[in-house]
Amino acid sequence: MRRILLSLTLLLFLPSSALALRQSSFSRQQQGLTVSTRTVRYQISGDTSAALREQISQLGVLDKSTGVRYGGFTNWYYHWHINYRVSSGKCRLTQAEIHLDLKYTLPQWSPPSSASADLVSSWNSFLKALRGHENGHGTLAITGGRKLLNKLRGLAPSSSCSALTAAARRTFVRENERIKTIEAAYDTRTDHGATQGATLP
Repeated sequence: MRRILLSLTLLLFLPSSALALRQSSFSRQQQGLTVSTRTVRYQISGDTSAALREQISQLGVLDKSTGVRYGGFTNWYYHWHINYRVSSGKCRLTQAEIHLDLKYTLPQWSPPSSASADLVSSWNSFLKALRGHENGHGTLAITGGRKLLNKLRGLAPSSSCSALTAAARRTFVRENERIKTIEAAYDTRTDHGATQGATLP
């Protein structure tokens, strides 16, 4: 499952707190698109599949739009910045940059001695599939960021810099809607990761 939060030129969305036991992060940059990635984990416990499923249903990330909790979740935040200058009576874009913050939230389970080997194996398979599903959301966000960057860089000169900024903002919103449609289709196609193996028996 995914959640998209966005930042416009002058508007910053700060990520909300999470039930994080452990956090890891890294960043990379490609031609104007900087991607910072971090993973947070929430602890669950139990020694049966039913107990683990119940823990996830209680402690998983809540999608406030649906009221459903999911075992894994991907939040992403775009921050964009443009520079421009006036020449020959037109405001022209000189630079566009996007920073993408990706946050993956996943469950963490430390098997107790009472857990069976079959349960441990099932958990490992589930977690691998869940991580793969969430990485799919991340890939869509990165691809969307690249397309958004190209759209911003392709903006035509405007009669004023306020008009150019407004055009950039409209482009941002339009691309966001397009990406959300792709994201929804991905979740529908994979049943939120179930068809990719992200289920506990």
